[in-house]
Amino acid sequence: MQKMKVVISGGNIHGIGYRYFLMEAALSHGIEHFRAINVSNDRQEVHLFAGGEDDQLGEFYRFVSTHFLREARVEMVVREEYSGYIPKIDSFALVFNWGRCGSA
Repeated sequence: MQKMKVVISGGNIHGIGYRYFLMEAALSHGIEHFRAINVSNDRQEVHLFAGGEDDQLGEFYRFVSTHFLREARVEMVVREEYSGYIPKIDSFALVFNWGRCGSA
């Protein structure tokens, strides 16, 4: 399994459903391992971690680096190597959706 980390940074990328958008895109690209977290530095960032076949990761990266939510102000998308643990996407989806329902 190949792995990657992608950092998406800019303004207004938190609180608009960006991680959900990325998860849906990962599912449509056949990505089996996925996680996305919001990070606040001097600007807003979403860090996504994905694992799968090399061609799937390449297509997924091309998608996330060229398709953005209309409300987002993406300034930069950077792909990095990653060697850590990435949960299966269904585990992430379960926890992510539970957290969204539990916080309402």
